Amino acid sequence: MKKNVIRIIIIFIILILFVILYFLIYSKNKTNEVIEIDNNDVVIINNKLNVFDEYKISDIISINEGTILNNRVIDTNIIGEKLIEVFYLDRENVKKKAFASINIVDDIKPTILGGSNYYILKGSKLEIEYIVLSFDNYTSSPKREIIGNYNLDKIGKYNLTFKITDESGNENTKDFTLNIISKKTPIKSITTKTFYDDIVKKHKNDSTMIGLDVSEWQGTIDFDKLKEKNVEFIFIRIGFQRGFKIDYVLDSKFERNIKEANRVGIPVGLYFYSYATSKDIAKEQALWIIERIKDYKISLPIAFDFEDWSSFSKLNLSQRDINDIAISFIEVLEKQGYKGMNYSSKYYLENIWNIEKYPTWLANYTSKTNYQGKYSVWQLCQDGRIDGINGAVDINVMYDNLIY
Repeated sequence: MKKNVIRIIIIFIILILFVILYFLIYSKNKTNEVIEIDNNDVVIINNKLNVFDEYKISDIISINEGTILNNRVIDTNIIGEKLIEVFYLDRENVKKKAFASINIVDDIKPTILGGSNYYILKGSKLEIEYIVLSFDNYTSSPKREIIGNYNLDKIGKYNLTFKITDESGNENTKDFTLNIISKKTPIKSITTKTFYDDIVKKHKNDSTMIGLDVSEWQGTIDFDKLKEKNVEFIFIRIGFQRGFKIDYVLDSKFERNIKEANRVGIPVGLYFYSYATSKDIAKEQALWIIERIKDYKISLPIAFDFEDWSSFSKLNLSQRDINDIAISFIEVLEKQGYKGMNYSSKYYLENIWNIEKYPTWLANYTSKTNYQGKYSVWQLCQDGRIDGINGAVDINVMYDNLIY
């Protein structure tokens, strides 16, 4: 009896070993499957692709009486020629492989923004090619030239041409006047006031909330009075980057402002004034913020705020670069459970920013904005007045696409 049991166990073990061996061999054969390379079934539809545009393999080739198996998105972030590997089933349902040659190109000319008159003090050491705000969609360091003669040590008007050329040879030009002056004329400031109650009457409805954004510039704020005035949300500056140095400074009123806002129950969002020139710096800034807000209630987005456009031409950044920098900042926040947002004025949203995936905070100081893009918050004035704050404050409208 015992011998029979032992025999059965041995046979059972042998069967298991055979099954395991079979699957190991089968798996190895599948892994090392030889696929015939055959380009005869491939028909090229389009092999010239625009940099950064989205294409799938089926946008560039088709298969005669066959089916593409790996219809993936093609990486178009780097210009130049490359081979795309294509797997497909032919008309007889045989798996085959082919290669398609594509050429990723940049045929968009660089952008030149700004006015046509520039004023510089006599004797200035400024590099004139950088006073004009310019950039390329792809090339980080395009060639910038000034065509014409001028003398920074001689007062006068110089009619010049600015020229910018990217690495693909696309170029753009703009005529401008360089004014060399002995002294700058002071600009007379006009004090205006926009009252919070008036904004509420005009813009408050079932789809909006009215609120403020504040920093240390508003001094010591009486949040009880803000609550009494029905301030429905507040964006608080958490800090700023000290110029282009990697040195982050906590707003001197941040801790008091956020504690008080949490205490009285006003929903809070944040913003950080950034000079980030790389994705790594932007990510570092987001992590710096996260470390400082763990003990507070943040129910609204944290905004990336880049505004130093006067220096942008010298930063060796393309339009794609600055957008990727903002996205990197936001992505770090989102991975940690916070919401992200991009802040900018109407002009730069229309001409530089292209971040549709995340909310936009529009700055446009007017009674009725004509901005055509999507936005979730509108900063409509910087001369706001409200009980609880001594002096001016920004007033904002938040729309129901962001309301929690």
